[in-house]
Amino acid sequence: MGDPDYLRPRVEAVSIEISSRCNLKCSYCHKSDDVLEALPASNMDMTDAMIGQLYRYCKDNGIRHVTLSGGGETTVVADWHRRLAAFLDDPQIEARINTNFARLLDDDELTAFAKFSNLQISLDSSDVQMVRKLRSKADLRTITFNILRVRQRARELGRSPFIVISGVVCRDNIGHIEKLAGFCRELGVDQLMLTAVATRTEHNPTMPDTLDTLTPGERDLLADQIAAAERILQDGPTSLKVQDSLLNSINGAAEPVEASACRMPWTTLKVMADGRVLPCCDSGRLAVGNVTTSSIADILDGERHRAVRASILAGRPTVRCRGCSWAERGSFEEFARDIRVLQGGPGSQARHDAEVERTIWPGLFSQDGHAVVLENAELQPGEGGAARLIERMRHGLHRVLVEIEPRTATDISLVARPAGRRRLRFDLAHGGEMIARANIILSARPTADVVLGDLDCRVSSRGDGAFEISASLRGVQTISHINIELAREDAAVIYAGDGRSGLIISNLRVAQ
Repeated sequence: MGDPDYLRPRVEAVSIEISSRCNLKCSYCHKSDDVLEALPASNMDMTDAMIGQLYRYCKDNGIRHVTLSGGGETTVVADWHRRLAAFLDDPQIEARINTNFARLLDDDELTAFAKFSNLQISLDSSDVQMVRKLRSKADLRTITFNILRVRQRARELGRSPFIVISGVVCRDNIGHIEKLAGFCRELGVDQLMLTAVATRTEHNPTMPDTLDTLTPGERDLLADQIAAAERILQDGPTSLKVQDSLLNSINGAAEPVEASACRMPWTTLKVMADGRVLPCCDSGRLAVGNVTTSSIADILDGERHRAVRASILAGRPTVRCRGCSWAERGSFEEFARDIRVLQGGPGSQARHDAEVERTIWPGLFSQDGHAVVLENAELQPGEGGAARLIERMRHGLHRVLVEIEPRTATDISLVARPAGRRRLRFDLAHGGEMIARANIILSARPTADVVLGDLDCRVSSRGDGAFEISASLRGVQTISHINIELAREDAAVIYAGDGRSGLIISNLRVAQ
């Protein structure tokens, strides 16, 4: 047998630009560039036929993760919520959206937003005037009102979207980070995500200064603001996610962290409003096909798409991997090795390509010591049987695997306090057989979605930043492994860690 086909697609997610139009012209956005705005397809909506075609593709291929936004604002489309009802009403699809919440939402729109699993809302400051400066006509009060109303509607419907405030940091607002963090905590949103402004257009007169122009004093201010944001959000309902390039801006003399590429050209179908398929989110105008003239399957495995993947594996990407915030740390050689494992090449028989080490967790099960397997993480023992699991920055799973003597069990419980990421995957197994699995979100309204096995899983907030997780198997079953993994917001469990996210785990109990 020959080598596996390393260039074949492995689609796990679909990104759909419902509209390339927008109701704002933010100072740092390509929508403020009149030259780009004059290009074909810069202001158009996707047709109902294409939306239907993409929904059928997702259903036929078991795609669970779907993003219903792109470079424009989805909500400018008339009756957008009705046009997307198939996605929003499908319990097997987790829909995400990036939106600006800049106009008052009507009752039907509130209901539609409550059905998303993830809402990413653009907001760069908690100051009314700074919001107007950076985001043209946006009003902070309208955005805040919409967030409160959507969360209330979600409660009424028994839903719990993961709400992210996405803030772009430029020279103008580096002193606003601490107050924005406090604002997010008061709102009770699930995450504040900070990214560095990027120069993406050449003809934008409103483009703010990027962070490479900061003076030493301004870099010190940026560092102080991020540290203050971490203190404010510690043990609260809101986690903090800081993009690596933003951290790198603190030391202007530092060499950039080596990065290669990401899996998106293999794992994500990205379709623009006019039907063009792009190989990744930062590929500019490089399209690999169009769903109005070719089948999705032919585009994904077509010559142009395969050529993009080949260029990445060769270390000479034809897309803009270098400098992209999604690029994984490490060399192209390391990335190529990861793809070969993903595609069934050497090393694929192992569950992942990562170091495994064994340590002792004092106090587990009320014993003096109990062996656990750690993968891509550090385990820092604490008092009372607690332990802190921190991601390592290498690529792979970030988990603690508790091995116990095979026993019949019905109830498992633990306490988890998140730091950074708030998604977990909770597995129960016996030997090599998976018994049950639940995907857990530790948010203001925590949820547990059982995706495998006859399991009842419950999550409740203790009000101090910690969550009680309890799982009951319906019927006595034998288990030998309890597996707790950190997951990204897109539910991926195999990824490069940031060295900052983790969990404090305590009170793990197994009962019959």
